[in-house]
Amino acid sequence: MEIHRRRATLAEAARPDRIPPGQPLFLPDGKRGFLVADGMRIWRTLDGGDHWQAIVLPAWTNQQLTGHPSGNGLLPMIKDSQATFSAFDLAEDGTLRVAFYIRKAKLAAGIGEVKESTLLYSLPLTAPLEELSHRWMQPDIVLPKQSIVDIKASRDGSLHLMALQGQLPPERVADAPRRTAAYVHWAKGKEEFRHVFEPRVIPGALFIGPQDQLVLAGDSRKPDQIMSDSITLVSTDKGRKWEETDDGMAYARYYEAEKNRIWKYQFHSLYWRELK
Repeated sequence: MEIHRRRATLAEAARPDRIPPGQPLFLPDGKRGFLVADGMRIWRTLDGGDHWQAIVLPAWTNQQLTGHPSGNGLLPMIKDSQATFSAFDLAEDGTLRVAFYIRKAKLAAGIGEVKESTLLYSLPLTAPLEELSHRWMQPDIVLPKQSIVDIKASRDGSLHLMALQGQLPPERVADAPRRTAAYVHWAKGKEEFRHVFEPRVIPGALFIGPQDQLVLAGDSRKPDQIMSDSITLVSTDKGRKWEETDDGMAYARYYEAEKNRIWKYQFHSLYWRELK
């Protein structure tokens, strides 16, 4: 990896080579953005990807463990190099938000020790790296015994969160009970509202429409169902009530916010439907 030195001790990589695959997130100018990669790794760029700065997480943040590759069950668990954030989102103001689940961590004074919780952080695009390195001890939100699977920021600074309620099952537990999904509206440093979905709802991606509609693309599967049904849920009252539409056997979905319509791919064909 090619390394350049600045006046400060900042190391800047020309390209984040030889890393696991990740998700690029850019602002509309196409120059400023982040790369969020497997292994809980983050880079940022201010020049369209010509140069990248690594945002380093402390080792304790990766608590997604896996068995030793020898498989003999005698060696200790090791950190999972393919661990990922449970959710992340780039807001219009350039703030990257990331969330991940921890089993146990001792955080800054005023928070102390937390167990079985999701931690959510905001990372401003232009904040100095030294400042960002101190943020990991002071999360914006601590959500006990629940996982965040999607994040969307509103223009007013509040957050729309999709959560799975209940403690994350141990890594070695197979066929763990499905956790119930919930929509959470977070504003002014606290949870303002929570809507719990029926147990059959499996949340996918959350979107915000042009009139602040909330659009959730997900699946529905009852206990006696072998195959799940694709569904779209829409809320026009800030998450209190949700109207559901069955989309059949869609293999992929995309929400076009400018025209408030959902696209789906099914049987080698692409369809769209305008949402009400």
